[in-house]
Formats: sequence, structure tokens, C-alpha cells
Amino acid sequence: MKNRSASNVCSLYEGHFHYGLAGLINSLVANSFSGRVFVGYRGELPFWFKGKLFKEIDGEEIFYMPLGDVELFFIKLKTDYHLTNYKPIFMIDLFEKYSFECENLFYFDPDIVIKCRWSFFEDWIRDGVAVVQEIINNTMSRNHPVRNKWKRFFEKNNFEIKRDLNFYINGGFVGLRRENIEFLYIWKSIMDAGYRDDKIELHPTQFKHSLDRTFEFSKQDQDGLNMAAMCCESGISDYGPEGMDFIPGGKVMSHATGSPKPWKANYIILMFNGRKVPFSSIYYWENIGKGPINVLPNSLISRKKRSILINKIFTRFYSK
Repeated sequence: MKNRSASNVCSLYEGHFHYGLAGLINSLVANSFSGRVFVGYRGELPFWFKGKLFKEIDGEEIFYMPLGDVELFFIKLKTDYHLTNYKPIFMIDLFEKYSFECENLFYFDPDIVIKCRWSFFEDWIRDGVAVVQEIINNTMSRNHPVRNKWKRFFEKNNFEIKRDLNFYINGGFVGLRRENIEFLYIWKSIMDAGYRDDKIELHPTQFKHSLDRTFEFSKQDQDGLNMAAMCCESGISDYGPEGMDFIPGGKVMSHATGSPKPWKANYIILMFNGRKVPFSSIYYWENIGKGPINVLPNSLISRKKRSILINKIFTRFYSK
């Protein structure tokens, strides 16, 4: 078993998102990650899992799979929370409940692949809680009307504002050291306060990202994450939206937000609709076939790469 100073990554998935998880793990290995990957899941273990039962804690089975310099732990969750709302709880449990003695922890959504050397991430959290700005609302000023609604929510629920921010954070990634665990407790407490407020209509078991941006929690856990950044004592180290390939120039990670996900996308159909292949799809297909987890046949990967190339050529001249 790795010691407590090892790097620790976690993610949450259910259903077909294990295809994305495989891409994330392969990208970690390709960029010299060495450490432990903790996966909270519901449903069944992925078909590519080749491990065994490790132990059971509070009725939750933990399965273990060695993978060279990486150790995979799959934790079968006993919760009815929607997994997007479970992020701070899962991270707190990895620090405090499961006895893995983590000194650092990085959460990635299972539709992210990383693009740079792993040591960059370890350096990043020396400066505080690592986060990446969204592309939508990323310039959310200190006097933005939604941020002002958050401030009234804080006052009502006795949260103290520690800093004003002028940017908005994506909820797909967060990294921190154990010394900054108070950030996670504040994130969880803010979400809990939202669940208790009947007027807010925030439900832990539901995923309802609203197109109406005027509500306090229209983006659920993501809004809670942004509120926590305002109320925590820990420092915040933010990367711009290029940090997730939301705009060109990124060298850190690529996040396949929206749908279809790369492993479900048909790039020829996208082409005939005048839609270019997202950066995130390009990097997913670059990573899925070169790591230790063989989740898709090489013939399919080659076809996808060819269809991406065809899409690129066509949409160079015809695109929306």
C-alpha cells in the first residue's frame, strides 16, 4: 500500500461514465502519476476492473486493483445523493473515514483527461485550494446580482465572507492539502443549508442544472463550490478557463462538459450539423488507447480518430 504522502486522486461515476474514468486514469499514468485513485460508484464495477475485495467499512465495500505505480480503490457507495452533490462528502470521507491517511486529494470528474506532468498538480496545491474558472460567468464580479444573492444567503445562514471574488469556478475539479480540509466542510455546510431552505428548491438526490441563472443554486454543487471559495480561510489558486480547454491555449486538462460525451459521440453526424470536434474529444481519444486500461478495441479507436480528422477538414470550411 502507498504511504500517506502519496498523491491521491478521486472521482465519482455510475453507468457508462466508466469509459470516461478509464480515460482519466490512462491520462494520469501517461503523465507520470504515481499514487492512489479512489473511485466512488453506484451500480456495477466496470467490466475492465480486475481486482478483489479489499475491506468493508460501514457497509460500503472497497475493492482493490493494483496497476503498476497506481493503486485503484473502488468504493461502492450507500447513498441516495446524486453523485454531483456528493463530492464534498466523498472527499471528506477519504480524508477522515476510510483510514487511507491522505495528505492531499484531487477530485476530477470522470469526463476529464489531464494533459501536463503530474508534478504540476502537486506544486499547484502548495498555493491553496486548486480550482479552474468556468467559461460561462467566469468574470462574475464582486457585485454580480447572483453573488449578491449568495451574500444574503450567507447572512441568513451565518456564513462569514472571507474574500470577494471576480471569477466563477467550474465544479469538475478541485485539489487541496489536508491542511485545507476546512474548505470541504464549508462546501458541505453550504449545500446542507441550501437543502434545508424550502424556498431554494435544492434537493440532494436530484441533478437540476437550471438554464435560469438567477437562482442561488441553479448550478447546484458548482454554486456551492463557488460560495465555499468566498467563505473559506484557505487560499484559492485559480487557473483560467483554458485550464479545462474551454478556450484555446490550455495545457493542463481537458473537460468534456455537456453531451454527447466523447465515448458516445458520432463526429460525422456532428460534421453534417456543422459542429467541430471539441478539444476534449480529441484528447480523450488520444489517451484512451495508450494507457494500462484497455476499455475499447483498437479498431474503434482508429475509426474515431479518422472521423475526427474528417470532421476537422470539413468544418474548416463549413461550420456553425
